[in-house]
Amino acid sequence: MDTNGTRLPKHTIQKREKNITRVKRSMEDKRFGFVMFANLEDAQRAILRLDGFVILGKKVDGFEDFFSLCNKVKMVGIRKSFWLILISVACWTVWLARNGLVFESRRVSMENLIFQSKMRALLWIRSIYNEVILQDNFWWICLNKCRIDTIISNSVASFWRPPPHGWLKFNVCGVAKEDRVGYGGVLRDKEGVARALFSSSVVANDADMVETGAIKVVLEVFLAMNWKINDSLFIELGSLVVFSWCVNKVMRQWSLQVIFASIHKDMLKARNVVFSVADEKDNELASSLVITGFNRENMFKAWW
Repeated sequence: MDTNGTRLPKHTIQKREKNITRVKRSMEDKRFGFVMFANLEDAQRAILRLDGFVILGKKVDGFEDFFSLCNKVKMVGIRKSFWLILISVACWTVWLARNGLVFESRRVSMENLIFQSKMRALLWIRSIYNEVILQDNFWWICLNKCRIDTIISNSVASFWRPPPHGWLKFNVCGVAKEDRVGYGGVLRDKEGVARALFSSSVVANDADMVETGAIKVVLEVFLAMNWKINDSLFIELGSLVVFSWCVNKVMRQWSLQVIFASIHKDMLKARNVVFSVADEKDNELASSLVITGFNRENMFKAWW
């Protein structure tokens, strides 16, 4: 029965028991700090049904009881902190989604909930632990393998290089995979904190053409943010071919004339825009957004 005393269908009971078993197995795993990332979708679905939910034989009545139970997990140090950050992020994302549904009749798919939670968790961790380096590529595709290193101990880690003073940098990347091309980008401020991002994929086989279209998205996002600043914009590209198209009109294919005309109009609105080519390691977060973009049919854009 549920909390109202209503008898539940057999398939609903079996589904809940299956979810309970998953949570129990995760909490018994010694690598729970990393398993939590791999099972984020299961955890978030459970959070959606907190009222009357039973975990490890204990009835959970709302967020306070749920968070208290999560806080009792036998973990210490940075892993415990990461675990609590993840729980807070997942609950906060669900809360915002519920508010959007109630007050604006705006529905959010589970796919977007998971993506937003992962993105928020990554940004929250980086804002709190700026000495910690997380492997962005594993964060999206296999989080239980995501290594945690410190800047001091990690000699081969990739570092994001800030632009000159008074500039912002938008990293862009596009990758072809079979008949689809994933693309993504991230805008950071002078401290390296992400302020905007986008991720998507299209049916195509030419990554350079799609990355050119991503430049248009970059400028649209930058202009939509409407920051009242005089900062100029660095657009750092992952493709040398696309870079050559941007800086040399003669090298552009005829089929690109329309998109570059639109890009030029937005560049005039953005005032000072400069293109450069990113080092492979310097473009890691944008590359990670490309990986998650392969699983997306619709564009995801966000800024704050």
